[in-house]
Parts: sequence; structure tokens; C-alpha cells
Amino acid sequence: GEACERHVKAVTVALPVEEAPQRCAFIVACGSYEHDGIEDLPKVRQDAEKLKKSLEHLGWAVDEIVYDPTVKTAEKKLQQFCERSEDMEDAILVCWTGHGIEYQGVQYMLTQNTKPPVQGPSLKAQLSKTCIKLNDMLRTIERYRERCTPSFPPSVVVVDCCRTQVRGFDFGPMIASKGIESSVSIDNSILIFSTSSGDTAGDGVFMECFVEHIVKSHKDISLLLRDVRREIGDYQLPPELCNLRSDFFFKPPVRQNAVEEGVMGGWGLAAAERSEVQSLDEWLNCVDGLKDSGRAMILSMLGEEEIANVEVLAEAWRNGALQELPAFKALKIGAQLAFAKAVSKLVMGEAEIKMEALAAAKKMGLFFQSIEEKKGDKAETPLCIAAAEGEIGHVKLLLKANANIMAKNKNGQTSLMLASENGHLEVVKHL
Repeated sequence: GEACERHVKAVTVALPVEEAPQRCAFIVACGSYEHDGIEDLPKVRQDAEKLKKSLEHLGWAVDEIVYDPTVKTAEKKLQQFCERSEDMEDAILVCWTGHGIEYQGVQYMLTQNTKPPVQGPSLKAQLSKTCIKLNDMLRTIERYRERCTPSFPPSVVVVDCCRTQVRGFDFGPMIASKGIESSVSIDNSILIFSTSSGDTAGDGVFMECFVEHIVKSHKDISLLLRDVRREIGDYQLPPELCNLRSDFFFKPPVRQNAVEEGVMGGWGLAAAERSEVQSLDEWLNCVDGLKDSGRAMILSMLGEEEIANVEVLAEAWRNGALQELPAFKALKIGAQLAFAKAVSKLVMGEAEIKMEALAAAKKMGLFFQSIEEKKGDKAETPLCIAAAEGEIGHVKLLLKANANIMAKNKNGQTSLMLASENGHLEVVKHL
């Protein structure tokens, strides 16, 4: 109708906007070491490549990956990148992945030519000669970000290293920390560690999870890191020190001009002020059989086009506008077919019914992702619970959404049996 046309026009008729400054990243991957006493890290190179590919997919420019540098090479390359960052108006990311050690509260990153030091009063001096000290790296970044105009655009620093003793470094009783040295606090920045102080970081554990989330998540970085911690679990705890002035997204929301009804906002927000319009993310959640990979592909591809609700998506698919998007044409044939199949599931009219059915289940205090999902001690579906409680309105919605009437709970009872057992005659008639 007219309302849908206005939404389509709002999100598909793009008025010219200034080109956003490009974000840039600098990655150091040190996984190969000259000294036999230091174990190589085979996943470091793979992790760096995955991070580079993911950032580029999100529109970042990866300045360089520096593999297995010496101290001099690492310092020189970081200096060069930071000098170039003076002219960067938007965010930068600096990542170091490899072996690390936290000695007496000071964090060091090992380089290719690091040698296990000999115990003695000059232990810190020995480490400083063949390792990169974290605070020295942060000071270099701070010095050049302050010179930007305006000063201190966002800076993201990722340290994917152990924060304890490295195998081959036998410090004996001297390893006991005397307190953590305060990290240099860069204005408008976030410092992300892959593990807690005094703990080890598994090879590839943090980075694999981190990369996955920056690609598929449209959340602010603090919420994104919370999800990473939840997924990694008790294995290691990645903390952060955040001085960001505002929310930060790895994929920044696309700026959009208001058209007609004041439709405005970035990706992931509702595309209109009408309460019945749901975000595309919510719609995708309620489509049975749509895998996470397919859902992530749709969200990623449509993000820049600001198609943020299913009505607009359905209309764009029916009139062929979606198939003409450059992002769709860039997909390989197999991916295009998979995308077409997934979108078809959304626009066949069933998604709206399922959305209403799941909303009804949520009103009952339940949180189902599928109308066939079973929960609770009795392993019951939403239909079983609605029938047992005599919620006729919820039962009608679930039946309309093709909920399985023969689904049984743990006790072998169907929704009909439960309705009958509890004396809900009106529900029995509908079942």
C-alpha cells in the first residue's frame, strides 16, 4: 500500500552524502621465534589473515600485516603507521597477536628475536631489548592521534597475548607480580586484552571468536565484547579498558536522509515509526530452517542498503530491486541461490504469523526462538503450554503459524491431551 511505498522510497532512494572517512588497521602477527626455547604459534598467521579479511569486508583498509618482526622492525612499522594516522579522521585499529608476558606488572610482547633473559637485577632491561613494551606502543599511538583534526578520533588496540610466564622463561620466584602497571590511557580509545592479568591466552581462542562477532554483530563494541566473553566461557576472560566518548561500531551505521515521514536512522534500527514494523533481524530470527550463516549473509548484504524491515525487503524482492543491488550481483551464483531461497521464506507470508505467535509466547513469560522449540522440565512447546493454560487466543495464533499439533511433552502428552486434562473445552474444540 501507500505506507509500504513510502518506506521503500525512504530506504531505496538515496540522496547524495559525503563519503565517510575510511577506517584503517595495522596488525602485527608474531608466531615464529628464533630461539628454540620459545614455542611457535601456528594459528597466529591465520588469525591475522582472518582479522584482515573481516575488517576489509566491513569497509576498513588494512594498512599492513607485519609478520614475525624483530624489535626494530616492529617499532619502525608502528611508527610509520602512526605517522600516517595523523591524517585519518576516523577510527584506527592496532592489533598485536603472538606470545606475551606480564612481568612485575609490565606487559611485554615477544618479537622474533626475543631471547629468554638470564636472571639478575637487569631482567627488565633484558626484556626491553628484545620485546615491545605495551605502554611504549600506546604512547606512540597517543602522540600521533592527538595531532589529528579534530584530536583523538577513536582508537582500538587489541592485545592477543598471554599475560603470564611464557614457556621457556623460567623466572622462578621473581615472576610474582608487584602490581599491574597502569596502562597508558589514550583519550577516546579502547584497549582490549584477550585474557586477564596473570592468565594464559589459548592459541586462536580469542581471535576466532572476536573476528566472528565483529562481522555478524551490529552492536556497540562493549556489548560485542560481552558476547565474546560469554561465548569463550571460563576458558579465558578478555577484559577491556574503555575511554571511548561514544558508542563504537565496527560497521558504522549508514547515514540516511529523512524522506517524507521522517524515516531516519542507522542499520539495525526500525525503518519507520509504525509499531507493527519489525526489524529485519527479528524477522530472520523467526524463520524456521534459516541457518545462522544465511541470516548473517542477509544482514551483512542488506546493511548498507538500509532495508531494515521485512515489508521493504518483500517489496524490493517482488519488484526485482533487490536482485539489482551491487552487493547481490557480487555474490557467487551459489550464494545468490541460497540468498534467494532464504528471502523467499521471508516473503511467503508465514514470517508475520510466526512473529505474532512468538510474541504471544513471550507474553506468557516464555522466550522461544521457534514455535517447535521445547523448554522447561516437561520439554513443552509454546502450543502445549498455551493449551494447558487455556489461552485460546495464543492457541489460535500458534495453529495459524502451523505449530505441530502432535508435538508431545516429556510425559508423552499432546496439546489436545493437556487442554482436555485441564478442562479447557474451547481449546479442545480448536485442536
